[in-house]
Amino acid sequence: MSTRRPPPSDCFLGIDVGTSGTKVLAIAADGSVRASASCPHVLRTPRPGWVEQDPDDWWRAAQVAVRAVIERLPGGARDVAAVGLAGHMSSVVAVGSDGHAVRPCIMLSDTRASAEAAWLDERFGERIELLCGGRPSAAAVAPRLLWLKRHEPETYGRTASFVFAKDYVRLCACG
Repeated sequence: MSTRRPPPSDCFLGIDVGTSGTKVLAIAADGSVRASASCPHVLRTPRPGWVEQDPDDWWRAAQVAVRAVIERLPGGARDVAAVGLAGHMSSVVAVGSDGHAVRPCIMLSDTRASAEAAWLDERFGERIELLCGGRPSAAAVAPRLLWLKRHEPETYGRTASFVFAKDYVRLCACG
């Protein structure tokens, strides 16, 4: 019986879901980059002021970029000790009970929830500013959730949870 152990994993995989693409880095314990790859995704503007992305594009991009990085590591996936995820904030994904996105993601730069932000600001702006450090805006999460509830009640009703971009990729990868 062999007592030889495999060499320890010596790098960390970082996955960043950005607005223009998903980037992946394999970083050694000393901070050096061992491999990197990226895969773009598309912003869609179906109406003036609307900016959306298909969350499944993030998942596909992450798979492509992770595979490209893993292929460049001498030991492949065995070289990876841990995986970390980062991603753009305030881009909310409505997820159904089956774990899939129920609609395209409304992105941070989308302005469709301006009326909802104004409504929240008029009624609760001072309190929100006190608690959160800023007034409601169309770029904030709450006005976009309110927009969904008001303008797409069927979508809102089919939504089991709301997650951010990195969390959607994690959900796809891990369940």
